[in-house]
Amino acid sequence: MYSYLYNSPIGLLKIKANENGILEISIVKDKFDNKYAEKYSDKTNNENNIINKCKQELDEYFAGKRTTFDVPIIYTGTEFQNKVWKEINKIPFGKEISYKELAKRIKKPSAIRAAANAVGKNKILILIPCHRILGSDKSLTGFSAGIENKKYLLDLEGIEYV
Repeated sequence: MYSYLYNSPIGLLKIKANENGILEISIVKDKFDNKYAEKYSDKTNNENNIINKCKQELDEYFAGKRTTFDVPIIYTGTEFQNKVWKEINKIPFGKEISYKELAKRIKKPSAIRAAANAVGKNKILILIPCHRILGSDKSLTGFSAGIENKKYLLDLEGIEYV
C-alpha cells in the first residue's frame, strides 16, 4: 500500500494506492496546515507511479487544464456502490445530474435513497466526481469533504447550483 498527503485548494488530501490503481482520496484537513503535514508526511508519504500520476492529474485539474482523469481507479465497494460510482464517472466535466437521474441511469429508478447513500460512501474524491450530483432543483446536498469544498469544485467546473 502506498499513500501520499497532497496539498489541494480544498485542503489536505490523502491519496492511497496499490500497484494497480487508486484506492482512496479522502480529505484529511479542510485547510492546509503545515504543522499537520509535517507531523504526518514522514509516516504517510510513500509514493509509487500510480500516486505520482494521480498527483500530476490533480495538479492539472485544479489548474483548469484537465477535464478527465486517466489514472486507474480500483472500486472497493459493494456491487451496487460500484455500479453507482461507475455511473458517476460517466458525468462529464462541467455537467451535473440529480440523485433521481442517477438512480434512473443505473436502471433502479426507485432506489434514489440507496443511490444517494452510495454517493456518500465514495472513497475516491474528485476522480469519482460525486460533487457533480445535486438535488433535483440544483440545490447543494451533502458532501463528505464539506459543502464549501463542493462549491469550490462546482465553481471550478462552471456548474451552476442554488
